[in-house]
Amino acid sequence: MASTAERRARSGSLPSLAQLPLPLTCVGAILLAACSEDKPYVPWTVGASAGDSASAAIEPSAAPPPAGSFAAVSGTAPPGDPRSFPLGGGSVTARSGRVFKKGLVFDADGDQRDDLFAWTSTSAGAKGELVFYAGADAPVELVLAKLPVELDIGDCSPDAALKRVGHGVVAALVTATCGDAKERHQFVAVGRVDRSAEAAARRPPEGRLTATAKAPLSLEVSAMDRDSDGLEDLVLTARLAEPELEGVEATLVLWDRPTGYAWDPAEPEASLGKLGQALLARAVAKKPDASARARGAVRLARSLCTDLGGAKLSTSAGAPRRQETRLMGDAIHTIALAASHAGDVPLVLAGAEAVAGLRFDFGRVPQIEGLVAKKVKKVDATVLLRPAAKASTSGPGTLSPLAFDASGGLAIAGDSEVVRVDLATGREEKSDVAPWSRVVSWVDGDATLELTGASRHCSPPSVSIATTARGSATSAEVPVFGSLTPSIVQKDKCDKGAVDLATLGVGERGPVLAVGGELLRASFGDQGVTYERATMPSGAGATTVMGGAVSGDGKSAVLALPKSLLVHKNGSWERWKSDATAGLTRCVVSNLGDRVACLSTTGVVVLGAKVK
Repeated sequence: MASTAERRARSGSLPSLAQLPLPLTCVGAILLAACSEDKPYVPWTVGASAGDSASAAIEPSAAPPPAGSFAAVSGTAPPGDPRSFPLGGGSVTARSGRVFKKGLVFDADGDQRDDLFAWTSTSAGAKGELVFYAGADAPVELVLAKLPVELDIGDCSPDAALKRVGHGVVAALVTATCGDAKERHQFVAVGRVDRSAEAAARRPPEGRLTATAKAPLSLEVSAMDRDSDGLEDLVLTARLAEPELEGVEATLVLWDRPTGYAWDPAEPEASLGKLGQALLARAVAKKPDASARARGAVRLARSLCTDLGGAKLSTSAGAPRRQETRLMGDAIHTIALAASHAGDVPLVLAGAEAVAGLRFDFGRVPQIEGLVAKKVKKVDATVLLRPAAKASTSGPGTLSPLAFDASGGLAIAGDSEVVRVDLATGREEKSDVAPWSRVVSWVDGDATLELTGASRHCSPPSVSIATTARGSATSAEVPVFGSLTPSIVQKDKCDKGAVDLATLGVGERGPVLAVGGELLRASFGDQGVTYERATMPSGAGATTVMGGAVSGDGKSAVLALPKSLLVHKNGSWERWKSDATAGLTRCVVSNLGDRVACLSTTGVVVLGAKVK
């Protein structure tokens, strides 16, 4: 067994606080994050307690309990003049122009004299600092950490708390609300005193860590001996400050080493792994919030890790070791399982293809596809025809330049004319039909709205739909797998650019759209154009559109997934799949549901079932 000294020396050193904070990178294919139901959400900021009263007496803390069972203590405001704070038999005075906001009095270094950790600022609340005063006849202020400049500006309103989280570990926690948008930031500064048995060997108090988190990420700080070496390690519990995601959390651990904090390489993988299993269990139990919690857990992981895109945490301690985990697969599996319980066949198969696109699927694809095996008929699709006519792909809009007519012929809209293809003979001739607009539009009150396009970004991952309303152009991210899954966890390189967006009909509330097998309804209100989960339109109250994914008679529909086509006809589903069905876009379906036309990389293709 390794000695205590060997264990302490295993890891690298912590950069000094003078260094710029480094972004936190972490799990390369990270998992979800959740906790057991018996752990209620506790905000990382420290609320007022009975001891916080300005008139309460400042008492030294009692003798600390054994390591590993420390009861956290909240700091208190000064009882009188904020320019001074009681210490020992007297008091200490802040520097000129500064006041005490919170203080903690206890024997921090084990020399049998009370010491003071405090958060101070100017009288206006600016230029916050974590400071330490050693118990002495003439105590000297030692500045351990300062509030970052970006949170110390006029449009930010900081609210500070102080918390003793270990025998010799104190955390200052500052919530700053900034700007007209009231964007919330959190700052953590950790001060540590050396409680070594040999007084002569003790190091002076030091600032051991600073961290900044942007909303909705929230941090809680604690200290415990995680590696059984007799030293208090630092534990950061990360959550999203959203009530509906109570218990969705991840753990980051920094081991206490003689040269500074060092990341525990087992986290956050271990805590995220447990969460992934907990989410799947919720889906199996048919909990209605399973899917939302799965999406929230992935957002939490992305908030922590720069390699997943969208990191909202930076720390002076560098980065933990990266390791592969099962996060993304567990998340998508949970969503697909919940969709199966709800009868949402397109979303289940979208989940199956999303998992198949991961670098590691851990055998989940057959599990997910098995959820709807009895509900979907498999069709071996083949290319029946490759028309010579060129379809127009320029200009705004998301509708297809293809459309079947009532007799089963295929219209192909070019830039200036339409060609009709007789599918029985393959003959192509100019049509009297004029090229149609490929922009989806609808009216809501006095506003006319238009869908002009959809696009994908890679880091952070997102799929957005662009619209115009009352002459103003806007773009909104939509909650689909493309906005959830980071490119680093996928087999194929992220393809930045246009995204295929199918239209399934336009109703009074707005259009029903599909990104692959994920259906959304667009609506317009005070927040502009927003998108919510939708199901297949029944036909009543929905109008089909030229170039849409629903047939002209409203009885058939087609959804283009990355590797296959999902055809809905006569109230049932067929999955058309072959080498020819991968990567198709702007698909349309005939009234009988026996023919599908799409755009491929080489031009227009018409597909049908292979004759056996």
